[in-house]
Amino acid sequence: MADVTSLLHSARRAVEAGDHKAALPLLDEAVKLGPNLFGVHMLRGICLSAMNRPAEGVKALQRAIELNATSAQGHYNLAVALLAAGRSKEAEQHFRQALRLQPGYEAAAEALRPAASAAHPQSNAQISRPANTVSRPPDPPRPRPAKPRPKPAPRPRPATEPSATHRWRWARWVVAIAGVAALAAVAALWLPRRTPGQSFIAWQAPGSFSALDFSPDGGLLAVAGEKVKLWRVGTGVPYRDFGWGEEAVDVAFSPSGNALAVSSRDEKTGDAVKLWRMPDSGLVGVFPQTAGNRPLAFSPDGKLLAIGTDYMSTASPLGVQLWAMPERTVVGAVASPEVASSGYVTALAFSRDGKLLASADDSGTIWISDVADRKRRSTIQTENMVTVALAFSPSGKTLAYGGSSGPSVTVCTVPGGKQVEVLKGDSGARGKLGLPIAVKALAFSPDGRLVATCESTGDLARIELFRVSDGELLKTVDSARLLDSSTTSGRAEPRPRLLDLRDLQFSPDGRYLAWCGSQGVVVARVSELRG
Repeated sequence: MADVTSLLHSARRAVEAGDHKAALPLLDEAVKLGPNLFGVHMLRGICLSAMNRPAEGVKALQRAIELNATSAQGHYNLAVALLAAGRSKEAEQHFRQALRLQPGYEAAAEALRPAASAAHPQSNAQISRPANTVSRPPDPPRPRPAKPRPKPAPRPRPATEPSATHRWRWARWVVAIAGVAALAAVAALWLPRRTPGQSFIAWQAPGSFSALDFSPDGGLLAVAGEKVKLWRVGTGVPYRDFGWGEEAVDVAFSPSGNALAVSSRDEKTGDAVKLWRMPDSGLVGVFPQTAGNRPLAFSPDGKLLAIGTDYMSTASPLGVQLWAMPERTVVGAVASPEVASSGYVTALAFSRDGKLLASADDSGTIWISDVADRKRRSTIQTENMVTVALAFSPSGKTLAYGGSSGPSVTVCTVPGGKQVEVLKGDSGARGKLGLPIAVKALAFSPDGRLVATCESTGDLARIELFRVSDGELLKTVDSARLLDSSTTSGRAEPRPRLLDLRDLQFSPDGRYLAWCGSQGVVVARVSELRG
């Protein structure tokens, strides 16, 4: 008899292939075996809605929300089913709740725009972070045909024509000038730019990215997007792109710097974690899908790779899988009752000595586990509906966390969880959507004196820098303005309405702070950023 994991795996593959009729019986059986699994009810509701059975789809998705009320994806897909059932007012409430839980959720925001009220958004079984779409600029107006003009009288030719040698020299000069112009255009397009008036910016580059990581020696910056892109940190010169037919969603360098773990959405095989050799980016191996898919974190000694699960994961048990490196063999799992209903691990962090592992789920709970025996040491119940950012201090004595509760970071002792300090950011700023600011990622500087956060509201994106000793807010950066002039393919793109910062990190030597999101990647000099 098939277990829930294999049934969900098969159903998921069928949904990806568009065969909802084949997926539904598998999910019906999975519901019997796992009646309290959020991911099963979620996928079943998506199938029923796609099969034009909206009332049943609504019922299944409502059950999913009962199991995990803090899932933005659950609220979005429930809203889609409600729209199909003609219940537009209820649908609007769930679209708004999805945006509250996940600022920058473009699909939900698009559904709330007046222009989109007549069209029903589509369900998507693979939603975990909606892609940021950028509308194409309107085509330029076609020129009107000019009135015919009388041809000018031919000019008299000079008495002596230039020789063939002179004509050849002239042609070579034209070709050389054209070549220099072409190289300058390419350089202006692909090389990173400095932003006038922002002296702390070392370099920046356009694109849509979800995560980043510095190499241990600080020489390279890996950024996850349509592919994995590597830049030389000091100069901002592109080093290498790799990855094919997939979207990278998380990256993590091994402590030795010889390998890079990449979590990706592979359209052919589904979610997967791949290990790439550095610096030549040769593929070392692929982890099985039952390993989970993100987030990723190496232990400080490089002997373990922790991989989290999400609500569509086929891993068993749900939670955090620990894999021995470089053998890529599973050594155990850190399971959690809180994550059992949703399967969604939102953040991971190892302590500096590698003895503790902190992990968070989308119910706002953090659990501290002992790495050696994988048993829970303590549980921290946060005020966040969703906790998405975790970081141990360099000393390992405290843990900082943030999430959907606003622009604040709580610092607590570990493993006890006693609150030490709250770093409060500017809560007065609000975007046009009027949503509260959510902390999407945070990081300690290597010396432990600073904490940086990246924050989004859906149409506002900023970086805040705090001094840990007294909690003072040192700097707030409007990141959206830095990347307003981003260009791709040689032409300016209109700035997306929705903005989403997703990750940030200090370089190992503390000289740079890098962040990325829906509008690109920025690398700033910390000494000039803090003023």
